[in-house]
Amino acid sequence: MSKYKIKFYLDTGHMRGQEEDIIDLVTDYEYTEEKAREIINSERDLEELHEQWLEDRIDTGFEVITEEDY
Repeated sequence: MSKYKIKFYLDTGHMRGQEEDIIDLVTDYEYTEEKAREIINSERDLEELHEQWLEDRIDTGFEVITEEDY
């Protein structure tokens, strides 16, 4: 275990609609300690990792509803 860990979480607002992961950037994602340190200190890099994490867990979409659908 390295000292470069981040916690990602989401909460849907519903009972049991919460998920969180604590990720070790070195052990789990196989980054070097130098790269992990860069990521920890970069809001942009953290946001990109968070987006990837969300994409792996949330299936979203949309569709147009017409009057015939009612």
